[in-house]
Amino acid sequence: MAYILYNSGFDIQSKLYDINTLIDKHIADDTLNSMIIIVPTGKLVFKFKREIVKKYYSVHGKPCEMPMVYNLQSFASLCFKNYYKDKPYFIVSEAYRNTLFEDAIAKSNLSFYKPNARIKHALVERLGGIIYGIKEDGIKVEDIEIDLLEVENDSKKADQITDHVRLNDIHEIYKKYQELISPNLFDMAEVLNKLNKDFTEEYVRNDHFSDVLIDNIFPENSRSEASNLLIWGFSDFKTPEVEFISHFGKSKIATAIHLDFSEKNGPLFGNLSEVTERLSQAGYSILSFDKELTQSYQDLKPSDFLRKYLFEIDNTSPYTKLNNNLAILEFETIEDEVEYILKLVKYLILIHRAKPTDICIVSRNPSKYAHNFREGFFLQGIPAHVTDRFELSNSSVVNAIFNVLSVISNGFEKDDVFKMLNNRLLNIAFFDGISTRNPNNTSLFYAASELRIRGGLKFGGAKQWVFRLEKAIKFFESVKDKYEDYHEKRDIETKLKHYKAALKDINKLTEIFKVGKDKFSINDFVRLIKNDIIKRFAIQENISSAFNNILPEKDKRDYFDYITIKEQAEKNGKALNKFMALLDEMFFVMNERNPQQVYSLKELIERLKTAVKSEKYQILDKMNYGVTITSIEQIRGLDYKIAILCGVNDGEFPLPYKSEALLGKKLPDSEIRHENSERIQFYQFLTNAQHLLDSAQKKIFISYICKDEGGDVVKSPFLTYLSKITGLYPIRPENINETDNNSDILEIVRKPIEYIVNDNDLYENSKNLNDSFELNNDITISNKTKSNLDYLQNFAMSEMKDWLADANDLSTLQDDKALQKSVFSASEIEQYVKCPYQYYVAKMLRVDKIEQKEPALTPLELGSLMHSVLYYFYVTIQQDKNSTGSWVIPSPKFENLPELKPVHLEVAHRENYLKILFEIAEMSLQKFAISPDMFKFERDQLLGMNKNGISKKGILETWLDNELGKGEEYSKFKPILFEMGFGMNDGTPPIELKAKNGSMKIRGKIDRIELHMDDETNSFDFRIADYKTTIKSDHKIGGVKNFNNFQTPLYTKAAEQLLNEFYGIKAQTDGALYYRLNLPDSGKDKFLSYVTDKNFKELLDASTEKAIEITHNIAEFKFPVEPTSAIVCTYCKFQTLCRVKSRIIREGETDED
Repeated sequence: MAYILYNSGFDIQSKLYDINTLIDKHIADDTLNSMIIIVPTGKLVFKFKREIVKKYYSVHGKPCEMPMVYNLQSFASLCFKNYYKDKPYFIVSEAYRNTLFEDAIAKSNLSFYKPNARIKHALVERLGGIIYGIKEDGIKVEDIEIDLLEVENDSKKADQITDHVRLNDIHEIYKKYQELISPNLFDMAEVLNKLNKDFTEEYVRNDHFSDVLIDNIFPENSRSEASNLLIWGFSDFKTPEVEFISHFGKSKIATAIHLDFSEKNGPLFGNLSEVTERLSQAGYSILSFDKELTQSYQDLKPSDFLRKYLFEIDNTSPYTKLNNNLAILEFETIEDEVEYILKLVKYLILIHRAKPTDICIVSRNPSKYAHNFREGFFLQGIPAHVTDRFELSNSSVVNAIFNVLSVISNGFEKDDVFKMLNNRLLNIAFFDGISTRNPNNTSLFYAASELRIRGGLKFGGAKQWVFRLEKAIKFFESVKDKYEDYHEKRDIETKLKHYKAALKDINKLTEIFKVGKDKFSINDFVRLIKNDIIKRFAIQENISSAFNNILPEKDKRDYFDYITIKEQAEKNGKALNKFMALLDEMFFVMNERNPQQVYSLKELIERLKTAVKSEKYQILDKMNYGVTITSIEQIRGLDYKIAILCGVNDGEFPLPYKSEALLGKKLPDSEIRHENSERIQFYQFLTNAQHLLDSAQKKIFISYICKDEGGDVVKSPFLTYLSKITGLYPIRPENINETDNNSDILEIVRKPIEYIVNDNDLYENSKNLNDSFELNNDITISNKTKSNLDYLQNFAMSEMKDWLADANDLSTLQDDKALQKSVFSASEIEQYVKCPYQYYVAKMLRVDKIEQKEPALTPLELGSLMHSVLYYFYVTIQQDKNSTGSWVIPSPKFENLPELKPVHLEVAHRENYLKILFEIAEMSLQKFAISPDMFKFERDQLLGMNKNGISKKGILETWLDNELGKGEEYSKFKPILFEMGFGMNDGTPPIELKAKNGSMKIRGKIDRIELHMDDETNSFDFRIADYKTTIKSDHKIGGVKNFNNFQTPLYTKAAEQLLNEFYGIKAQTDGALYYRLNLPDSGKDKFLSYVTDKNFKELLDASTEKAIEITHNIAEFKFPVEPTSAIVCTYCKFQTLCRVKSRIIREGETDED
């Protein structure tokens, strides 16, 4: 019901209180600059501005100036800036307001909220929100002082004080905050207080103040006699806002306030009763169109019924006119809720031909749903416009700036450096004496990982990078010619290449980021960010370039994809603008308060971070584009034929009133206003677009969940009220049967489940409609199925900052013959068995991740170190004639193959062996430990230690004693070959294994081959041996039988051929051995695992056939996402590239589809 308040200057007979009538009149008269409209939401501001521009052009055939449509806050700001244009006043933003609250807390003498260290940002926001909230309600510092005095005087009013200590802290913070913003800083509440105070005084002493007001609101070229101000669509005002609006009741500006308010028909509008009374006392007259609803409630229109009875439960029978238009849906979790709503929207668009622009999805807490819906609609190919405000602290632009600041202030910490280098918005190119290039990220990352470079002020900053790199280069240059092993030499060459490149780059980066001072003025800080970061690294140009690059792609791309990319570019631009405004605000405020003060860089960064954490930004609304996803209050006054309200749970909607706990005082009036406000929002959602609701053209879906991360949750009490008066109770879509006596809307609720789960009609329709079903503005629905390769190459890879990818061309990958000719390792076959898709990513796409290593040696590095030590130990022993057997061993058939010299270790030479082991270990450790402080623990672990007179054997000594103490069964086999490689690019060709189902080529390196010669028959038996830091279940015969261990059978078959073809020795296999390297000096654990079986040869043949079968699968491009167990996924480094947990296979589809 319309309820009009108007002042004496307003022409009530012309009905200009109707917003469309007012707009049409000013367009017809060409007097838009004499019309101001104030609406409650940003979306309404955008809507009316757009409509006015379009209408004006259609009437006059020319563009108009920007229409003066505001929300109340922006209108008050306009009045403030114009009225005080000669004053040095500054309005602080909501974000920087929290920074001032943080200062106030730090300066306050607190008892309850006293922080032990830096106060957490979340608490700053909560306390700041409480204080600012009571300030908006008109409660001043003096009012709290009176409350505290009443407690001391034991007044009856003291009953409202629930916690004197907390309230005293609030008073202290509030008082300090007010001191900080005085005299020239103003928050929005202070803006209203200042305007109200000065306007009141001016009206008393200046008879012509009304003219002054007109001059400060309307442009100079407006005609004041025709000036109109319409306040439209509000359902509540705070106390200072009411006072502000009341000043226009006495002015010459023709002012009207249009309220959707009813005194007679329902209890919803308690707040506005007080408001209308105060405004009428301020000079406003009242015109009411409110009529008593006397007819039976069953005869009422839905909007009238809900107005009068929504929160009444005394009806004798349910109201039935909403049965075909309203459904309350229950879901188990938020994931179920979102998934169903996505299906429902898709069904409505594709089957019911609903326009996406006619659908809105709203919630009381949109941030809880925005991400899920944004991603869901993107994947479904449904155009959608999510109007939530983005956190500035999450912006890639802002993170890029803070990345650079962190590198400077933290002293080149490794993580900071790589975040900076991997940020695409930073152009860190430099001239290296030859050309302009970017830093070599791979070399820097490799060097930092291998040399355990941490960086940071604690470890010497950039100097640690330089020191360790220079030491490493010097060491490896000195030893590179001492190694004969091909792989060792190649490894050293790789290290030197990366270390030298990294040293050049880190020296150049330290030169670029040298700031040359410890203390900064605010002016220095702003220059650092604007000139040395934003300008130097071309952030603005990179944003513009990204946007300009997609414009030519508009006609080439799917329109939905184009909009999505364009939106990201727009987000970056908006975020940078918002950040720059916040930086300028920080400069103004700090310069205003302490122009000469200097700070540490960290202090200024933390202060800026506090402001950024509280700031949000928003991109422009898209005109006539897609499904709208927004907050519930933003759809007020907008016509949507399909409205979906989600998350209607107790504690979410209505939002609980929580001020009392933190404030320490009861605010009964504020609590009542809060409850009424929540009820009105629910009512307005239901009755929005009343003409559509009353004509049964609107469908409403309301949903809630039963479980969240904290456990069980319950539906909102608002839904209890709604169910009582309508007889419509919550249902789960999957529980609706086709045979039930369902309403039209329940049929709609059931169908998305049926279509998507039971058949492919909807899916097929979506594909058919891709190119034919067009929406407004030629927007087509895109539902293109992406393959795993598309996902990895076009999306996932681009998101991985520390991944290296050398993706092969698909035409090469899919060449069966090329794949069948490939050479495989045993570990590759085992990886395919564990998960074919993991193999595909790692080996076919050749995606790898440089692991960030801990300060200690990794198990892989420790194992590699032990392998190296034992290899050089045995090679050294082979040169000693006293330690080799007297067998007659054939010479190698080819050059560059090692001679076969059986090694026989004698207990009598133990000390000499130990000395050799220690010398080799010391040298090998230098490859890892460039400085003496690195890996001291690992050195003691390897070599043992003597502390406080107690000696403890190390791994090497323990290993040697176990090797010397082997029984006859094992010691009769003599080690003859060590780290024997084949197919490893070291001159030895791969081994071809054959079986009934084909053949395969295998490459690898056998840690040790042991040989036994029977003295009587001169025949040979052999065993292969592998070194392991841990012996697992798969390192036993069961792993071979289960096809989990391919190393033992394939390497055994390879060793058999190797001995025969390369040395002319026809040896029979006698099983395999696994030697444990890091065996504790306790005697409890086994030193070795002997893998054999009476049918060992048959097992070898079966394993070979299975391995060949796997190579055929690879050649046929079979890579299903089928991990053998959950633990494979748990330790998979490709988890972020795999969608195994989110795959949904439609009936009739195969996994390959």
